[in-house]
Amino acid sequence: MIPITKERAAQPGNSRRARLARLREEAEPRAGFAARLFGDAHALDAGSARATLAVRAAARLAGMPFEDDAEGRRSAWAAVGIYLDELSTPALFLNVPAAGESALAQLLRTAARAGEPLHLSLRWLMRDPLHRDPALNGRAVFVCENPTIVALAARQLARSCAPLVCVNGQPATPVKIPLRQLAAAGAGARLRYHGDFAGKGIEIARAVIADFGAAPWRMSADDYLAAPQGHVLKRPPLATPWCPALAEEMRKERRVVHEEAVANLLLADLVEAS
Repeated sequence: MIPITKERAAQPGNSRRARLARLREEAEPRAGFAARLFGDAHALDAGSARATLAVRAAARLAGMPFEDDAEGRRSAWAAVGIYLDELSTPALFLNVPAAGESALAQLLRTAARAGEPLHLSLRWLMRDPLHRDPALNGRAVFVCENPTIVALAARQLARSCAPLVCVNGQPATPVKIPLRQLAAAGAGARLRYHGDFAGKGIEIARAVIADFGAAPWRMSADDYLAAPQGHVLKRPPLATPWCPALAEEMRKERRVVHEEAVANLLLADLVEAS
């Protein structure tokens, strides 16, 4: 996928990490990348043997597991700086700090001064990666599942809200990329995750906690039992490694707890941590 001569490969800067960094610095749309390498903008479209080999090589180069579906391919390409649908499904941020001078850092500061949520496209996040910004080093960043929590935080807390990112259901690539960047920022931002106590909600929580090193945020068995319980849980939850008792209690109670039902507790945490 990446033509490297023997002479270039022998140079100290041509380690896997250096090649990956160079790809990310030169981020571009997949069609442009394909046209530049093969003279055909569709040469790496999904479905061909060449495209399959290339996207698997991208995942391997990035050191990430490969998932053979549309979102998995998109995520693998994005991990090495290749855009797919760069303006779709933007990530939702509130008060994420920034100290740099990039266009994205200035935009984040403007939104934070107003206490207003901000949608960021994959294009922005690949152009000005968050992991470069020293303001995120060791900073607590809260992550929620549902955009209603961000709306409530903006309305009630505004500038007094701690940094908050929303995955908006099953995380798409434009959300995975900033979470990965936040986790890699300096010493790493300290991600804390909350979501629905439901079958899909637990699946999302497991992924965010495992893939991005997030700590659970009010996601224990005690939190579940203390919350107002909603409709019947349609399917047994997956195991909850961060609190095995949680899955046991959910199987017993067979009730869903939506994130919005405990919004008052989440907002209290966000203002206290700001």
